[in-house]
Amino acid sequence: MFKIKWIGAMVLVFLMVFAGVAMAANTTTQDATITVEAINEVSVSAGTISITINAANASVTAGDSSFTVTDTNTTMSYTTNEASKKITAAIDADYAAGITLQVNVASTSATSAGDVTLSTTAADVITGLGNAADSAETITYTATSTTSVAPNGGETHTVTFTLTDTI
Repeated sequence: MFKIKWIGAMVLVFLMVFAGVAMAANTTTQDATITVEAINEVSVSAGTISITINAANASVTAGDSSFTVTDTNTTMSYTTNEASKKITAAIDADYAAGITLQVNVASTSATSAGDVTLSTTAADVITGLGNAADSAETITYTATSTTSVAPNGGETHTVTFTLTDTI
């Protein structure tokens, strides 16, 4: 009988200890809000390019009236988490008469406009861009000069690429 009382007492103590632990438990909740804002970033791999037009690199032969040199040493990377975007390009001032600069930006996830002659008016270079992240897309610059352009020692203008809404 003593053994049964002792086992009963142990069970009672066991239940009281674990019931106390269960009653002592406490929980709380917290709301977690994640806000995603528009992300639209564009960058180029080099801050400066230099294109020299001369007889050797323009493959000039007697009788040619224009000379063209291409540079593919620069790349572009861009990221957007929005739909209906495009990238435009413009220069800060036009080159002297007889000099043109074209740009062609490759695109894995959108449509390249192909060769675009740059001016002070922004022109589309990539269209149909949306919810994409591409890196190291080749930028091909093509500089052309005619025989009307005298040696100039270099003429520098800033090319601006803008990731913007498709209108």
